[in-house]
Order: sequence, then structure tokens, then C-alpha cells
Amino acid sequence: MRSLVFLSALAIGLTLAPPVVQAQTCPRNATRASMQMWPAGSLLPGQSVTGTHPCGRRITCIGGRPNVIGSRSCSWG
Repeated sequence: MRSLVFLSALAIGLTLAPPVVQAQTCPRNATRASMQMWPAGSLLPGQSVTGTHPCGRRITCIGGRPNVIGSRSCSWG
């Protein structure tokens, strides 16, 4: 009976957790990765946004100044 409960819990955990392999394929640079979700110029200066990148990891960004490369600040969450 214990093994059945353990296997059920394991199956649920594997189903609900983001795939580890997929998360390992996330780009290292969060700011560059953010461009796939929010193209240049789409975030207002100081605007904070959070979303899930196509690789499965959460990413948070704060919009920078328009037409100033590198002013956007992003991090993996």
C-alpha cells in the first residue's frame, strides 16, 4: 500500500513539475531571452512584467529607456 501511495505521489509530481530537461535549455542571459516574449520597445520605462519563457522558466523584467540598448533589466525567477 505504501508503494502505491509513493508511486501516485511521484506521478503527480512529475506531471505538475516543469520538465527539468526543458528548463536546462533556457538561455543564460535573461535580458536576451526576454526579447522572445517582449520585443524591443514593448515595455514602458520602469514597467515590471513577469512571465514564463518558452523554455519553462519564469522571467521578470523592468523596462528601460526607449532606443537605449541594455537599459532593460531582466532576471530568471
